[in-house]
Amino acid sequence: MKKRMLYPIVLGTLINSLWVTMRNTIKRNITRTLFAPVLVLLSTGVWSFANAATYHVRVDGNDTSCNGSANASSSTAPNCAFRTVQKGLNVAQAGDTVSVHAGNYSTATINSVRAGTASARITISGAGDGTATLGRTNILAGHDYITMRGLNFAGFTNGTAGKPSVSQTLINVKGKYFTYTNNHMQPTNAGSYGFALGIRTNAAYTTISDSTFEAGTVVNGPSFFNVITLDYGGDNAYINHNIFKNMIDVERVFELWANNIKISNNEIYNLKSTWPSWCHPDIWQTWASPAPANLLVENNYLHDLQTQIGIVEYGITRTANTPWIFRNNVFANIDMCQFIGVEKVYWYNNTFYRVSRGCPAPINGGYKGADKLDVRNNIFVGSGTNDNNGWYAFQSGTGDYNFVSTLTYGKKGGFSEAHGINGGNPMFVNAKSDCINNACDFHLAAGSVVIGKATTITNVSADGTPISAFSTDKDGKSRTTGHWDMGAYAYGSNVATILPPQNLRVY
Repeated sequence: MKKRMLYPIVLGTLINSLWVTMRNTIKRNITRTLFAPVLVLLSTGVWSFANAATYHVRVDGNDTSCNGSANASSSTAPNCAFRTVQKGLNVAQAGDTVSVHAGNYSTATINSVRAGTASARITISGAGDGTATLGRTNILAGHDYITMRGLNFAGFTNGTAGKPSVSQTLINVKGKYFTYTNNHMQPTNAGSYGFALGIRTNAAYTTISDSTFEAGTVVNGPSFFNVITLDYGGDNAYINHNIFKNMIDVERVFELWANNIKISNNEIYNLKSTWPSWCHPDIWQTWASPAPANLLVENNYLHDLQTQIGIVEYGITRTANTPWIFRNNVFANIDMCQFIGVEKVYWYNNTFYRVSRGCPAPINGGYKGADKLDVRNNIFVGSGTNDNNGWYAFQSGTGDYNFVSTLTYGKKGGFSEAHGINGGNPMFVNAKSDCINNACDFHLAAGSVVIGKATTITNVSADGTPISAFSTDKDGKSRTTGHWDMGAYAYGSNVATILPPQNLRVY
């Protein structure tokens, strides 16, 4: 019997028709740079061809004479780079990449042109040959699945401090599934002080990860007003593994209006404030009514902040069974507290060190509406305004299995819980009053009085509300069933206070 010879162009009329279609597509895109071409033999014997194009952008390119296919100047036309990012976006299709080479492109506003798909995103990427700086960017409604990575963002406009203009937001997102990753953002113009708005989204499924946001700490110098605003419609946002640092008089890092937000594994530090009349700096704030549902804040490291931790305005309504959960976070050397005016805000296994020196309780639910709080397994050391406060307050709720002490590990007056611990040494590896110039480490050393003294947190809060279960510490180490340790770290966890952003570009 002769062996049958199978060739992808002669498998019959159907296969021939498919091949002609693919061949014409390839011819039509002959000037495109093929990124990762793949031939896949499917189980039916049909060959499929996947291709994606990379369009280059350079400061010495040309939008008219160049086709964007090569990393070359306009002197090599037509196979050379475009001059503007906008031109690259004009021609990019789903799956394509606009590769931006070193240079300053921040004076031009960029507008998205079309959507990518879940499996073929449109990507705007730094080329990796130096800093590529972009400015104002609009991801328009319906233009979903767009990624920006490896870029520097500047180009903020000047304005009046304390009176920002939403229309001047640097990156305005209205397309779903937008991803901002491995980027750097920094206002450099003094007129941005109290005016600059970083990223604003009212589209669902935005991811902001592995990026750095900074400004400077010079009074009246470059800085943000808001860094990230999750507006109505910006539900299911994920803010992960970023660094927010070195800012002056920032009004808030996160302004929250959306639902189902997760803020995790970020480091926020060295935010200073002169407390001008228009500014009361917060890490997160909302006055939305009803309050945003299902906020999860976990595994973050906040330190050396002349700010409030945050504020949830009192007098706003709350959708039933949509709690805010704070767990496995480290708060160190922070001037003010978390103000709470709504029900069902839960705090599990957080570490507070020298927090709330300007108000009596780091978790301050002393306002109307702060009901059904659940505060368990936390460590409070040297916090509050004196030795007779410095833990939590609420209108109603549960507080137990918490540790409280003075800065020298003595007892505090007025603290009482059925299973709480008042005084003693939690044996932090390296706790300091300055965690910018010192490598602070809030892991537990052997002999800590909080080891094995916490309770297991299940998937139901103390008031019976379903919550997302967790069984690990800030480092991801499994907590011992039935014998949890208090605070953000389980004893024996890896000695590292914050996992750095992955593949972070240095500018």
